[in-house]
Amino acid sequence: MAKTAIKIDQSISSQHWLDQAADPLQKTLHPIIHRSRGVADALHGRWLGHPLHSVLTDLPVGAWMTAQAFDMAGLLGSSRSTRSLQRSADILHALGLAGAMAAAVAGMADWSDTRGDAKRLGFVHGMTNLVVAGLYGASLVARKRSRRTLGITLSTVGFGLLGFSAWLGGELSYRHGVGMRGKARRRTKASPDQRDVTDASLPQLHTLGPP
Repeated sequence: MAKTAIKIDQSISSQHWLDQAADPLQKTLHPIIHRSRGVADALHGRWLGHPLHSVLTDLPVGAWMTAQAFDMAGLLGSSRSTRSLQRSADILHALGLAGAMAAAVAGMADWSDTRGDAKRLGFVHGMTNLVVAGLYGASLVARKRSRRTLGITLSTVGFGLLGFSAWLGGELSYRHGVGMRGKARRRTKASPDQRDVTDASLPQLHTLGPP
């Protein structure tokens, strides 16, 4: 499983053609986010001692996971319990979407400092999240228009993509060291003896927590 994860990571991060879209976006975002050092540090989570993005992602993931369970339970419950479960699921879908927007702002701040492999993987992570948010937004519209089956279908597809995107986020943090203090370290294919080596693609502009 670990070898498969590494292969998937490398297959994405080695796609240099992604730079054609990632570079212009990063060059646009970076000066906006870092116009104020205070704002940049807040978004990076310096005041927390670790990335703010990782805290905020708990809200959409938790809300959408619970909403998914409510949707499935609503399909099996009685008419009275179904209505209650449906209302709860709809509220949680909306809360999750709001939380995803907040997490995206902090995530873009962290991504704006990445380079190389981490930049490409982060770009795919962000674009996947954009698709996920679109699916959940469309699901809410369908639910509001009493097209519940379509709404559940859209959110279920979104939930599946959310799992993949969350895995990408884990790769960015734990394999590429995005958001880690100082010079993060990771294992690479070039180190068969599994020695830690510095990853030159990691952001070094904003270390987290007190120096």
